[in-house]
Amino acid sequence: MKRRDFVGSVSSIATGVTVLPRSVWSRSASNRIVTAIIGIHDRGMDLAEELAKRRDVEIRYLADPDSNLFSERQKSIEDWSGRKPRCVQDFRRVLDDPEVDAVAIATPDHWHALATIWACQAGKHVYVEKPVAHNIHEGRRMVEAARKYDRIVQVGTQNRSAEYIRIARDKVRSSEFGDIHFVRVVNSKKREPMPKLPDEPTPDGVDYDLWLGPAPNRPFNPNHFHYTWHWFWEYSGGDIVNDGIHQIDLARWLSGKRYPKTITASGGDLYFRDEHETPDTQSVLWEFDDMLMVFEQT
Repeated sequence: MKRRDFVGSVSSIATGVTVLPRSVWSRSASNRIVTAIIGIHDRGMDLAEELAKRRDVEIRYLADPDSNLFSERQKSIEDWSGRKPRCVQDFRRVLDDPEVDAVAIATPDHWHALATIWACQAGKHVYVEKPVAHNIHEGRRMVEAARKYDRIVQVGTQNRSAEYIRIARDKVRSSEFGDIHFVRVVNSKKREPMPKLPDEPTPDGVDYDLWLGPAPNRPFNPNHFHYTWHWFWEYSGGDIVNDGIHQIDLARWLSGKRYPKTITASGGDLYFRDEHETPDTQSVLWEFDDMLMVFEQT
C-alpha cells in the first residue's frame, strides 16, 4: 500500500495493533502516533517491540508498578527506535498527557476494564490484550465507554489477522461445506507446578497496592505477582482465558454463532494439585439453537 493510503486506513497488522484514523495522525508531533505501553513485564514488551520499529509511532511512556523493569525495558525501546521513553509506575500519569494518542494495555486481566475506561475518558484510543476483562460485567462497561467517548478499542485476539484463518473462514462458510452442528475446541499447554510460597515483604521498587488495584488487598506473595497471577480467580480465569480464548474466538467466528442458550462447565486442579485455583483441566459445553461447541483443556 502507498504510505498515504496506509496512514489513512483503520486496519490491523499481524500483531493486532490498530492503525488509527487520519484525525489522530494529524494531531501527533512529526506525523507520529504517540503511544504508551501499560504493563511491560511480558506481553507488553512484545507489543512495544513491534511498535518501536515503526517510524510512524513514538512510544513516549512505559508504565508498570514494578520499577525494577524500567532500566532494561527502556534501553530496549531506545535500541529499537532511537528514542528513550519515560517510565512511570502509575499509568494514570500517562493519561494526563494530552499528546498521547493511544495506549496499549498488557496488564493483568483484573486491570483491563478500569485502564480501558479511564483511557477512553481521557480521550485515548486503546489496544487491550485478551481477555477483554476479568468478567462479563466489566466487558459491557468497556463497550459503553468506547461508544460514549467515541474511541477506537481493539482487543488482542490476534489470530483473526492470519491469512490461513481467513481462508478457513471462507471455506467453512461456503455452501459446499454444509451446516455446522458440532465444534470441538482443544487447548493443551505445558505448565510448571506452582509450589505454595509464604507471604513476604514487598520488594523494593514495587507498588504492590497499585498492582492489586481493584482486586482485594493482601500481603505480597510471589505467586500473586508476575505471570503466576493467571491461576488465581481474583486476577484471571486460568488457561481458558489466558490461551484458550484464541481458539474459542476462532471457533465462534468461523461458525458464525453469537450467544448460546446454555453453558455448562466443569474442571479443577486435577493434574498439579498445587497452589493453582483455576482449573488445569477443564471442559466447557456451549449449547446454541442448532449447534454444540465443546472446549477441552488439559
